Amino acid sequence: MTIYGKNVAKIINFEKTILRKEKIGFVFQNHSLLPNLTVFENISLPARQSKGIFYSKNHENVMYLLEEVGLCSREHDYPVQLSGGEQQRVAIARALTNNPRLLLADEPTSSLDKKTAPETIKLLLSLAKNNGVAIILVTHDLEIARMMDETQVLKHGTLWSEDDPSI
Repeated sequence: MTIYGKNVAKIINFEKTILRKEKIGFVFQNHSLLPNLTVFENISLPARQSKGIFYSKNHENVMYLLEEVGLCSREHDYPVQLSGGEQQRVAIARALTNNPRLLLADEPTSSLDKKTAPETIKLLLSLAKNNGVAIILVTHDLEIARMMDETQVLKHGTLWSEDDPSI
């Protein structure tokens, strides 16, 4: 598999770490926010860990992302003070902090209620489109899967196109 022009099977672990840290955004099913950091600090964490990101540029980017996910007024709050949907919006903003071109989302709505889940995916898709980000999303939720531009089904270890009548 080639990502950003690099064959990931042939690069050393250090290069894989840099690739994951600086070029790919991740959204997990359990938010994975650090409880002792504020919303702002959670979102800015990936940029603070990357080289060459200046505070003022990072601050501006985090504030932009907070606005995009509708949480400007919550920047000083801690994850425990947020609803599940708000926590997932923080996780989405954090995944976009380093301006990745690829976002991997593992069951990003599994901990959300039936109303919040589609709203969160619509937000994710909108942000991805506006920022030129490709998403690879894993879900068991058919409603969420139908919101994607393209769908593949994993059945018995084999990928199938959703159009395939044999699945």
